[in-house]
Amino acid sequence: MPAATDIQAVTEKAILSQYAPTGVLIDDTYEILHFVGHTEKFLAPPTGKPSFNILKMVREDLKFKLTAALHKADREKKRTDRKGVRVNYNDTACKIDISISPVIDKGLPPGLFRSSSRKSRMVACRMKI
Repeated sequence: MPAATDIQAVTEKAILSQYAPTGVLIDDTYEILHFVGHTEKFLAPPTGKPSFNILKMVREDLKFKLTAALHKADREKKRTDRKGVRVNYNDTACKIDISISPVIDKGLPPGLFRSSSRKSRMVACRMKI
């Protein structure tokens, strides 16, 4: 029989993969520090020189809305949402919500942003379909 921690890890992974939004943690220069979930619907590695800059990795049809949301969240120091953003993935059009949230945590340096995405939503640099 598997150990309790194995069962817990498997259960948490199954729940997170089904219900947690896709997202990234970025710093104040928009460099991605951490990925959560499957981001390939929203992000792709750029051609040429490797980069983890979210503005270089974001799909072209999301770039303008994401950039505007990032700048607004940074300027106002609060969560910013963009609802119903159209995006194409594998020749299928869909709408997502984008949400950008500044991370305010005494244990983290200033300027970190949390971003994620879910079905019909995108949270804090999160993108949700």
